[in-house]
Amino acid sequence: MQTFYTHFVHSNFEANLNGGWADWNDWSVWGDCSTTCDEGIKYRNRERTCTNPEPLNGGNDCPGSNREVESTSCLLFQCPTTACGSGPGEHHKHPDPQKCNMFLNCGQQGETYEQACQPGLAWNEESNACDQSSANTCLAISKGYFQ
Repeated sequence: MQTFYTHFVHSNFEANLNGGWADWNDWSVWGDCSTTCDEGIKYRNRERTCTNPEPLNGGNDCPGSNREVESTSCLLFQCPTTACGSGPGEHHKHPDPQKCNMFLNCGQQGETYEQACQPGLAWNEESNACDQSSANTCLAISKGYFQ
């Protein structure tokens, strides 16, 4: 009769495991428009993790990026084109009706800057200043009562 011996070798060898991408997270909300008037760009993003599976024992990280960015154009309203015709220091009604508590201030080179009225006041186009008489109408517009 013949006898067979089996010899087992114990090894600590563990195979490399490359990483795999998990599903993308939901898209973030759109960010603010890059301009306060005229056309601008806004962005949103989403991310994923290299955890399906995580790389082990010297395995490779996931290929590519863990972040995706999407952009779209945005147009809040048209910038005023002739607001600063007379020079620096002029003030004009803000072209966005939702910003009735703000006005445009003209700079040295004809550029316009948004400025806010003091709290409780609104821009009055007739007096060309911030005053109390326009504040109630402004509050109604900003709450959507008037279009």
